[in-house]
Amino acid sequence: MCDEQKKKQDQELVYNYRDWENFCKYLSNENRYILNDEYKKLTEEILKLAEDREAFLEQGSMFWRARTSKIPRVTEDGAIDSDSYTAEEMSACQEEDTKDGRANPTGISYLYLAENIETAIAEIRPYIGDKITAASFVLSRKIKIVDIRQGAPSLPEAVFSKNKDSFDNLWFGIKMYFSMPVKPQDPKGYIPMQYVAELFKNNGFDGIKFDSVQREGNFNLVLFNPSDVRLNNMVERHIKKIEYYDHLRFLNECLEKQK
Repeated sequence: MCDEQKKKQDQELVYNYRDWENFCKYLSNENRYILNDEYKKLTEEILKLAEDREAFLEQGSMFWRARTSKIPRVTEDGAIDSDSYTAEEMSACQEEDTKDGRANPTGISYLYLAENIETAIAEIRPYIGDKITAASFVLSRKIKIVDIRQGAPSLPEAVFSKNKDSFDNLWFGIKMYFSMPVKPQDPKGYIPMQYVAELFKNNGFDGIKFDSVQREGNFNLVLFNPSDVRLNNMVERHIKKIEYYDHLRFLNECLEKQK
């Protein structure tokens, strides 16, 4: 193929949501570390879209993390151990203790935070009666992130749109995957997000902001370098009530908001 033909082909190459789905299957079932030429080109487009969604968080910005308090235990001398977490335990896990997360693979430690204490608590999905330890963290420097929430269409627009001129269809797949729940027994479900996170990390970004699936309208933040924040303070909360919604009512409300 001559250079002119290749250039024309590249100009005509437009990705959509289904291309993202195929990419996810490729990462999960074929190659995870070395991409073929087709998907190398797709990751180049993902980076272009990420640059359009570049955002900065100022030094001093505050975010939250929550954990369900530990079960008290009786020590050998008969004393009751504290069920609260230490400041170190509320920070990111040590590398040797790190398991697969939404953005990080086993052995690589990132710090997951939320916009506010309510979102942080909702994200751990507590039960009634649970005691929660929550900690606020403050950014120690100005950082550059990818705001995944920006510039993505609704689900019907992304999947069924006949307008193939917009790369935002591809971006919707990334936005959706970063927000949807992943079952603990299915760690492969994290692989596409982990790949994209490492792509951003190795191209100068410090973290990712994405929608909270547990609290509509709020966001979560993952930091690639946990030392970018310092612990500010710690508080405790008790869960007294959890609200439930009828599934059809929930779907109808979502559809109404998309109109």
